[in-house]
Amino acid sequence: MNKSKKIAQVDDYCVACGTCLKECRFGAIKITNGIRAMIDTNLCVGCTKCAKICPASSIHMKERGTTDER
Repeated sequence: MNKSKKIAQVDDYCVACGTCLKECRFGAIKITNGIRAMIDTNLCVGCTKCAKICPASSIHMKERGTTDER
């Protein structure tokens, strides 16, 4: 799959439930310290599946290459 111009970003409302982790078939999501999900910007292809399934609505899509990628 080609990378889109968008990339996933997790906001501070993430509850680290792991739903997105199970949904991402590219392995782009990790849960750090049991606190919140983190997106590996090199692996994220921008498919939007994680943002659509997040029960806390804490994953949003943004333009790839912006300076606040975490």
